[in-house]
Amino acid sequence: MSSHGEASTDAARESSPYLELDRSAWAALAGEVESPLSAEEIRQLRGLGDQLDLDEVQQIYLPVSKLLSLYVESAGRLYRRQEDFLHQGQPPRTPFVIDIKSGKDEVEAPVYSHLTYDITDEKVVVHRPDIVIVEGLNVLQPAGVRPDGKTGLAVSDFFDFTVYVDAAQGDIRHWYTDRFLRLRETAFRDPASYFAKYAGLSHDEAVDEAHRIWDSINGPNLNENVAPTRSRATLVLRKDRDHSVRYVRLRKL
Repeated sequence: MSSHGEASTDAARESSPYLELDRSAWAALAGEVESPLSAEEIRQLRGLGDQLDLDEVQQIYLPVSKLLSLYVESAGRLYRRQEDFLHQGQPPRTPFVIDIKSGKDEVEAPVYSHLTYDITDEKVVVHRPDIVIVEGLNVLQPAGVRPDGKTGLAVSDFFDFTVYVDAAQGDIRHWYTDRFLRLRETAFRDPASYFAKYAGLSHDEAVDEAHRIWDSINGPNLNENVAPTRSRATLVLRKDRDHSVRYVRLRKL
């Protein structure tokens, strides 16, 4: 029975579009490269509730950085080879990742405010970058059908490399609740905040409200719109409850 189970597991791995590496195997890819960041710099980069430290950077994110460098270098070589092949004087190479793939010299996007829970009149301007990083919950969604019945383009059609950060839904719900409680003591106390109405809640009331919001809004959004896009990512980082990455899945070429 055990040999049959092992054979089935091996077959599943062979048929998967991803190569899976556990934490130790992935960490070994960092080699002898030292982290370019100090412990203090990493502390400043942490998100609310995040446990990022030197070990996590060394074992997880340095290999990610090395892999991204390979993709960027490869994209540059492909561009030059294609330019030589076409003999048509292609426009300057477009940035790696997105946006501005049309080759425009300058593009702008509205700034989102977590204070007002909406976009603002402020704009962020990007001028011919080499690499652009785009972050968002729903950026890997496939193209939708337009009113005329035709399928348009998806934002992800223009990504060169995508990363999906994955975790057990119970852990995500726990992180959301913890974040809600932390913000209740900080940002929610700003009268201008969209969430100021939650600042006066007791601890138990805040926990109940966080669970209600998660179960009625954020959880369904995760299940219906976010989680289904995981299989479209180039790289999947699977986190444990303590935020450490347990294993990595890299899409096969």
